[in-house]
Amino acid sequence: MKLRRLVVVASVAVATASAVPAYADNVHQSVVVSERPSPDVPHVLDGAYSEKKAVHAIEQVGDTVVVGGTFTSVQSKDKTRTFARKNIFAFNRLNGAVVETFAPQFDGEVDALAAAPDGSIFVGGAFSHVTTPSGAKAMKGLVKLNPATGELVPGFGATTNSTVAILRALGSRLYVGGKFTTIRGVSRSRLAAVDAGSGAVDPALNLAVAGTHKGSGSTDVRDLDVSPDGSWLVLIGNFNSVGGQARDQMAVLRLGSPATVDSWQTSRTAPACSDTFSAAVQG
Repeated sequence: MKLRRLVVVASVAVATASAVPAYADNVHQSVVVSERPSPDVPHVLDGAYSEKKAVHAIEQVGDTVVVGGTFTSVQSKDKTRTFARKNIFAFNRLNGAVVETFAPQFDGEVDALAAAPDGSIFVGGAFSHVTTPSGAKAMKGLVKLNPATGELVPGFGATTNSTVAILRALGSRLYVGGKFTTIRGVSRSRLAAVDAGSGAVDPALNLAVAGTHKGSGSTDVRDLDVSPDGSWLVLIGNFNSVGGQARDQMAVLRLGSPATVDSWQTSRTAPACSDTFSAAVQG
């Protein structure tokens, strides 16, 4: 069952309800995208043939493009230089040059990136430590970096006790989804919102994501999106309830004070996934 496509469907429904234009990822294009990567960007050299894809997230901050995933080396676009980059790197979108001053190292995969309103970059994933030019620090799940220097941004703190799978920044809020049950020491079950500047946990979003789809795998939020006006949130993942209400793999929330589970729901996500798809996801 391809849940990411259903986010588009729910986003359209949510946007219509709130009188906000809908945005979809799978927009029809006039040409077919080439199978060959662009020659104008750096090349990730390893991880591509592992169980998971080498690149998990891409985000643009000004003229800098940040890339996260499960790799250890990157090659310049002209293939003349190789850079050691552990699970994250950045390049200039105008000339494709690797940003040499941005070389933090993460001890686990980087799964999510989001541009912050102050020009920095949020990084989420399955890591426990990050090494910057200033040294190594224990920073689990979520950090905020300067995209030019690779240093941690002072004043922000919102580490988690487990994996962060998805990040969405909107205004002064950062929405976080994953496998965690605490963030910044505050109890939050797989879904939270924090202040984009300080990392302080928003008390308005406190809806427990619980259970699993057909009793398999571990509970998580795998993807989410927020309407442009900040009044709706759509989430998908491996769960069967949100805020104590039955919701199988997908839910729509109203982002009020407090946030509540909307009455919208679908039966399309209730059937069991095929054995082949389930194995691929759980692998």
